Amino acid sequence: MPRSAHESAKPSPTGSRKEYIPSPPSIRLTVTPRAKDALIEVLRVRPRGCVVHLTMVPGKNPHPNLTFAPAIRGEEVFEQDGLPFVVDRESRPQFADAVLDHVVEDGFASFEVDGPNLPHRGGGTAGKK
Repeated sequence: MPRSAHESAKPSPTGSRKEYIPSPPSIRLTVTPRAKDALIEVLRVRPRGCVVHLTMVPGKNPHPNLTFAPAIRGEEVFEQDGLPFVVDRESRPQFADAVLDHVVEDGFASFEVDGPNLPHRGGGTAGKK
């Protein structure tokens, strides 16, 4: 199947959720080796077609959010370091040139996002409350 600049989804055998065909990256995102290994493990146990979703949670204290779910029609899926990502259009400027890392501190593992365009540079965290 041809790749396009936009997400191409086809119906999955299970119904409304879609499998994805990755597009070229729409933003520059660096995934550290630790994050890549951790993401591979998480995606391995998720249902087929799951991708890494990165979004900015708006509000008084905006912050990055990382979730795992199947791509749905209309979402642009891109691969970074062999991993499938979706970053919603509104959040792309904040995640441009960001670095996604995986840290373990005091026995608690989390994914952290840092970048020059994030509201709290040096402290953006996804997956840690």
